[in-house]
Amino acid sequence: MDLIASIIKKEIGSKCFHAFFGDHFDDNETYSIISMVQSLISFPIQIISSIFFTQPTSSQLNMECTKIVISKVLSYTIIMGSLLVKLPQIIKIFQARNCDGISIYSILVELLAITTTMIYGYAQDFPFSSWGDSLFMGIQTFIIANLYFYYNQRILKGSNSNNLATCLIFSSFYILIIGIFMAPQQVIPLYYISALQTFNLPIVFFSKALQIFENYKNSSTGQLSILSYSLITLGSMARIFTSIQETGDTLVILPFCLASCLNVVLILQILYYSSSSKAKNLIRSNKDNDRNKKLKNK
Repeated sequence: MDLIASIIKKEIGSKCFHAFFGDHFDDNETYSIISMVQSLISFPIQIISSIFFTQPTSSQLNMECTKIVISKVLSYTIIMGSLLVKLPQIIKIFQARNCDGISIYSILVELLAITTTMIYGYAQDFPFSSWGDSLFMGIQTFIIANLYFYYNQRILKGSNSNNLATCLIFSSFYILIIGIFMAPQQVIPLYYISALQTFNLPIVFFSKALQIFENYKNSSTGQLSILSYSLITLGSMARIFTSIQETGDTLVILPFCLASCLNVVLILQILYYSSSSKAKNLIRSNKDNDRNKKLKNK
């Protein structure tokens, strides 16, 4: 329990730790299981009381600590969600054995944006809770890119072995870049990493705009998963609050604001083109039925 309490104290800070858990824990006292459980059970009540029933002298501290705790809980919820956020998209591609409607340029630019956020957060020594979701979303986006290279025959003409070789080359290059930027001894100066993060705003815009244009051009969203994009949108919106609370860095906050807006556009496209496709199929089915009835009458 010492380890758990130490992790919580590190995440929310010593002042907030003692503000919420009171005298249950002392720096010179071993954290018992019973006292820890008692404090965790009363934790939600303490948060509510800190908002509505605090004394004027301590209300500012309690409100500040409440924001920190809410931000941390929300951040780790986002990270847990990010483990599976693109899984519906990956499954849909596997089942269809194609990547119709998916723009590889959008995927690659999105991977660049996610990777840049992850590298920047790591280099700035921000809490893992502020950039951990970028790690897991990056892995899943990386998988989607490889699936595109493997299944899409319009770009890669040839056998599956040729497509597999392309996947291996792409994977090796990406892992090499990650290794260079996130090496324990900082190989790339922080100045250049910050400059790269500055370009993340236009990168996010182009990654989403390319997919929006692809949907418009095809009048279809193909294999895009509405579940994945809904979860991504909710995560981006929540990240605006957590980034303000945990980093206060506009280079991190603004890309999430832009991504949230453009993700909403993508969701609206998926809904619109899906309903349009269903309507067309219904009209086609009615025409086929009418044609069959006329043939029978003859």
